[in-house]
Amino acid sequence: MTRLNTNQWLALVFAVLAAGYIAMAWQIPIFPLPRPVDSDLFPKVLGFSLLILSVFLFSRNPLRSPVPMKSTKRRKMGRYC
Repeated sequence: MTRLNTNQWLALVFAVLAAGYIAMAWQIPIFPLPRPVDSDLFPKVLGFSLLILSVFLFSRNPLRSPVPMKSTKRRKMGRYC
């Protein structure tokens, strides 16, 4: 089993937050008048979007830090450039 990297830890935290946000969005009451867009639509879309983005973040590979290149020595010309 491999250890979780930073992206995966953050993705898990965001997924838990998204699940809680979606659970609270389902608690918003529906108005008795029929409407195509109700007051609970935006919170549900926002919660599911965060959940999908956290899945993408979890599956993404971490970027490796670039290997430092050897320092090139400059000629001294009286002043440093």
